[in-house]
Amino acid sequence: MYVLVPDLEMLSRVRLPEAARSVALPAEEEREYRRFCEGIVTILGSGDTFTYRSHRAMYF
Repeated sequence: MYVLVPDLEMLSRVRLPEAARSVALPAEEEREYRRFCEGIVTILGSGDTFTYRSHRAMYF
């Protein structure tokens, strides 16, 4: 037997995650991070413009 409607008591215990916090990096670390991300994006999107742009949008 499948229960399609969850137990309402269970739903009352659900907690939403905290909002993401931003982190400010010193300028040199920011440049290093961006170089790292560009390398990862280039590898993941190798030969595929759509994939490259999608990953770039996530990392930058």
